[in-house]
Amino acid sequence: MPGPLHELAARHFGATIQHKIREGGQWSEIALTGTTTYKGKLCGKEPDGSFRPLRTRPDHNDWPTVILECGVSETARRLTADGRWWI
Repeated sequence: MPGPLHELAARHFGATIQHKIREGGQWSEIALTGTTTYKGKLCGKEPDGSFRPLRTRPDHNDWPTVILECGVSETARRLTADGRWWI
């Protein structure tokens, strides 16, 4: 279970990405989908943060195109498995 250090790292990473999106002038083009749970064929997964482009994925049920997974509380093996699940 993620603890305070994991949450701090994940929120800081997400804020950094958001800042870069704003700097690039794309803020109005991006939906912050946060930690929404997405269902796969066998199970669901909740990212540490996520974003999707509004133009190409306008429906609120559309999956995000950028997923943030913070490795503070996970092993490299678990992060690899998480990445494979999302792809």
